[in-house]
Amino acid sequence: MVSQLSIVSMVVQLILSIGFPIFLLIYFRKRMHLSWKAVVVGVLTFVVFALGLEGAFNFYMVETNRFTSNLIKNTPWLMALYGALAAGIFEEVGRYISYSVLLKGFRERQDGIAYGIGHGGIEAIFIGVKQAIPNISLALMVNSGSIQSLIATQPMLVNVKKALIETPFYMYWLAGFERMGAVFLQIALSLVVLYGVKNKKIGYLFLAIFLHAFMNIFAGLYQMKLLPLLVVFVLLVIFAVIAVIAIRKSRKWFA
Repeated sequence: MVSQLSIVSMVVQLILSIGFPIFLLIYFRKRMHLSWKAVVVGVLTFVVFALGLEGAFNFYMVETNRFTSNLIKNTPWLMALYGALAAGIFEEVGRYISYSVLLKGFRERQDGIAYGIGHGGIEAIFIGVKQAIPNISLALMVNSGSIQSLIATQPMLVNVKKALIETPFYMYWLAGFERMGAVFLQIALSLVVLYGVKNKKIGYLFLAIFLHAFMNIFAGLYQMKLLPLLVVFVLLVIFAVIAVIAIRKSRKWFA
């Protein structure tokens, strides 16, 4: 049986992943009169560059190309590094192109925050829904016993069932908080790239790529079982705090 506390925690994870970006949008919209266009462009850029282009590139590199697939899959630290770099390059280049082409007249701090909420918010919602909804559905099926009929046709669900039963409830809370921290990181990176575009300094794009990849690699190392979860979560909290400080300091960047 999956504990009721775990199921409630899955629901909390879903609420945090969806609710936090909406809260930030409402909060900053009232304080800074954010542009809806910048928010929507942030959403679309994540969909096109992260889900579309990066997803297709990853499929080719990790699944289709025999040489790179064998190399990456058989080298855990390389898999973590590759995933971090791919995310950094595709998302930050997408940001840069969107600012340069679609948001030519949007060069102020509030525009970077609006874009970041759109980009980071849809990422949080997408990942939160993708993780929480299947978990909640399968957990309810485990508790009702109806999952056994699925296991008969999909034996791999045995491992899913076991994971749902054995995963501590607090893991779902951590997943929700991780999404909240990631939104702040996306806003901060959006401001870094916008500052570079506004001042015609391409170096800030490369800085954003490096920072994005650097922060992502620890999550990749955890997924490859090379780092404990506690270390990764502590680092995420540190990165999120630095991101919040950077967002506040960005007033001076755009003064």
